[in-house]
Amino acid sequence: MSAGSLPKEISMTTDDIDCVLPTHMMAVHGPRPTNDPEAKTKVTLYPVHSLILAAYCAKLPAFPPLEVADPVETPTSRQFTLPIRPLYLHSPKTFPAILEYLYLRSPDILLQRLIPLPLPMVMIHKNEQHASLARFIGSRLSVPALFCQVSVVHGIWQNTCALGIFDDLLWGVISFAWKLAVTSLAVATRKPGVFEAYEKYERHFVLDDETEEEESSEEEEEGEGEEQEEQEQEEQEQEEEEQEEEQEEEQEEEHEGDDDDE
Repeated sequence: MSAGSLPKEISMTTDDIDCVLPTHMMAVHGPRPTNDPEAKTKVTLYPVHSLILAAYCAKLPAFPPLEVADPVETPTSRQFTLPIRPLYLHSPKTFPAILEYLYLRSPDILLQRLIPLPLPMVMIHKNEQHASLARFIGSRLSVPALFCQVSVVHGIWQNTCALGIFDDLLWGVISFAWKLAVTSLAVATRKPGVFEAYEKYERHFVLDDETEEEESSEEEEEGEGEEQEEQEQEEQEQEEEEQEEEQEEEQEEEHEGDDDDE
């Protein structure tokens, strides 16, 4: 099936009677091959729920209202029709990994798709172990396999940007996987300069982040100190006003007493 000959809808059958039926069929395709302009573009179909994609994909155009017939149910199956919606992505092959993350919201599973090792999410925050981990991966995997991993991580990044997914956990996994893929490739190709440059780059930005956090905390402390001084000053002024009022009342009482004596 090519992108130019897509039908408007597709009929499907499922034997899962209790499942929540998908609302759309995404027809995902990539760019046309430049070396063969007449070649057909490969299109892959993915059933999706529009609510999931609309909730996380800020750059995806809005889904139009559904105008489909109700499913035809039998005791063992359901037949239904889905509208087909084309979706152009630079890396169609990595779309399933993103779709899986949007549904499951599991960064651990996404990390397994990007790094060919059973790594827990806690490793992302252990910067002191990243170098040894990269050396381990670089010494175990072949250069072609590492190039494949770099391509996958880069594809995930491209699609995440194109779809407008703003998710801190997702971006944390992508950043960590990219770091491991690039530094492991540097180890495998015996280019320590790349590895050292990446470590230097990371140390620089980590220090910058720490400096910004320290400056931010200092500014907050200064702001709190200024607020406290202003509050104390207001309290002092209020006390002075109350004392003046008391003195005026005492003077008035004294005058009234003198008038009574006369």
